[in-house]
Amino acid sequence: MTLTQQQPLLRRPLESRRAVWIELLVVFVVVVAPLIFSSNVYFFEARRSDPAHGFVLQSIYRLVQAAGTVALILFVIHKSGRSRRRFGIFRVRIFRDTLAGFALFVGSMIAYYLLWYVAWAVMQSTAGSSPARADTSMISGPASRWQFLLLIAMSFANGAAEEISMRAYLITRLEELLGTRPALILSMLAFASYHTYQGVTGALSAALIGTIYGLYFLRFRRLWPLILAHCIQDIISIAMVSGRG
Repeated sequence: MTLTQQQPLLRRPLESRRAVWIELLVVFVVVVAPLIFSSNVYFFEARRSDPAHGFVLQSIYRLVQAAGTVALILFVIHKSGRSRRRFGIFRVRIFRDTLAGFALFVGSMIAYYLLWYVAWAVMQSTAGSSPARADTSMISGPASRWQFLLLIAMSFANGAAEEISMRAYLITRLEELLGTRPALILSMLAFASYHTYQGVTGALSAALIGTIYGLYFLRFRRLWPLILAHCIQDIISIAMVSGRG
């Protein structure tokens, strides 16, 4: 058999498009929809209770949800027959992945503050007002030392769950079906959709971060730096909520 005759066999897809669409639907129902629900309903309930108690409830909920999300996505990837490397899951390179994660976090924060500084300057010059702050009133922060340890565990678990689902899985699968640009846009919209409990500013901020993280994944195809950057961002953001309280 010649090399030319072998090409069609090498290019044969592992699953049909219909199977991938069904898989995407299942992941959306099990992973994305609960995130949207919990972000817009659960936090309202937690806000009504004691702040410290609310933080513990949120953390336990996130830990359980994150474990289920990661398990589901890994199972779906395994059943697809494709290599985990295609989804950015490589062996951790401690120094390089840590450095890349910190660099991604710093870069995304520079872009974040630059965006809102420009928005502030434009609104001040045109309307004499300022952009509204993201509404974090329904997020509880840690109230003791052991709760800060819980915050670190919850932030890592949450970062792992969101990055493996929003970036590694959704972008990879949607790219196969629709192309790179639609995959980036749709994953960004999904990511922003469950931050709407923070108001328009929070949703737009999530859209910006989701775009930056998506571009990073498309460029480097490595999951671990994304998880670390997300984890750092969650720790700092929630700790700031605690500091204001």
